[in-house]
Amino acid sequence: MFTRISALCIAATLSALLGAQASASPSYSARGLSWSDGLESNLSGINQHGDTIGTSYGGNDASVPASTIWKASGGSTRTNDEFLSWGTGLNDAGVAVGYTLGHAGSYNYPTAILGNQMIYADAGIRSNADGINNYGVAVGSASANATPGNAKFDMDKPDHATVWDGLTATDIHPVDGGTSHARSINDAGQIAGEVNGIVTRWDHGTVSYLGNGTAAGINSLGAVAGTSNGNVMVWDTLGAHNLGAGTAGAINALGQVVGSANGRATLWSDGLVYDLNSFLSAAVLNAGWLLYEATGINDAGYIAANGYNSLLGVRQGYLLSPGSLLAPVPEAQTWAMLLAGLCLVGVATRRRGSAAPPADPRPSILA
Repeated sequence: MFTRISALCIAATLSALLGAQASASPSYSARGLSWSDGLESNLSGINQHGDTIGTSYGGNDASVPASTIWKASGGSTRTNDEFLSWGTGLNDAGVAVGYTLGHAGSYNYPTAILGNQMIYADAGIRSNADGINNYGVAVGSASANATPGNAKFDMDKPDHATVWDGLTATDIHPVDGGTSHARSINDAGQIAGEVNGIVTRWDHGTVSYLGNGTAAGINSLGAVAGTSNGNVMVWDTLGAHNLGAGTAGAINALGQVVGSANGRATLWSDGLVYDLNSFLSAAVLNAGWLLYEATGINDAGYIAANGYNSLLGVRQGYLLSPGSLLAPVPEAQTWAMLLAGLCLVGVATRRRGSAAPPADPRPSILA
C-alpha cells in the first residue's frame, strides 16, 4: 500500500536528484589582468599557484610585446630584459619560458627563452619554447638536421620537437623527415606534441601516436588533451574520448579541459560543457567584453582566459577563480540510490512497528 512515508521518500529522492545536479555546477569570479605600463594582455597558461603567464603590449609603443607574469595575489612583472618577447609557459617556481627575436643579417627568427636567458640549441638557430615542468625542463621546437636524434641544429632545416635541460638541447623528433613540436611536459617527464600533424606522446623513449590534430597539454597522469577534426579530445589509459566540437587549450589532473567552442571560452568538466562568459558579471558583459578562449587550468580549477572588447577594440587576459571548487560531487544516481535505500529501511521499520507484537516465548502462568 502506498503510504505517506513512501510519498515522502519519493519527493526527497527527486529533490536530491535536482539538488545534486545543481551542486555540481561551478561558480567563478573573473578578474581582468593588465600590465601596469601596458594597454593589452594575452594569457598563455597558469601554474598551480594561480599565477598566469602571457604577453603584455604597451609602454611607449602599444605594439611592443613583453613576456609577463601576473601574480594571483595581484601585480605583474616582466620575465626577461629582451626588447621583444612572448611568454608561453610557467612552472610553480615562477620560471617562465617563451621566445624573443634573434637576428641574422636582415632575417629575424624566434629564439627560445628560459627565464631571463636565451636557450640556443646551437648558435643562430630558430627555436621556440612552449612548456616547462617543475624541474626546469623545457620543451618546444627548433630547426634541426633531418637526422633524428642529432643535436646539431640549423636555421634552414625543419622544426623538430626539442627538450632543453638547462642549456642542453635534445632533438626528440622520432622519424625520418617531416616536422614535429613539443607543447607540454609534466613532472614525470612525459611530453605531448605533434609529429607530422599527428598528436604524439613521448614517455621516456616510448612514442605513441594518438590521432590526427594538435596537442594542447598533458596532465600529471599522462592524459593528453588536443584538437582533432574540429573536436576536443582526451587520450588517456582508457582510450580516446571525444568531448565535442571546439578547440582544446589545456587539461588538469582532474581531466577538466578548457579551450574554445563557437568563439567562446569553454570548460569541459565531468561530461558537462560550460560557457565561461556565463561567469562574467553583468557590468563586464555590458562593457563589451567577451571571453573567446581559455588557455590554462590548474588542478584547483583556476582558469586563464583571454577576452576581447568589441567596443574598445582591445584584448585582455582574465583570471577566473572558482567560487565553488569543481571537487567531485556524488552524482544524482548515487544520491538516488542512497535515499532509496534509506526509504526502504524506513518503510521496513514502520511496518515492524505497526505489526502485532511477537508471542512471549516464556510459559504462560495461566496455562
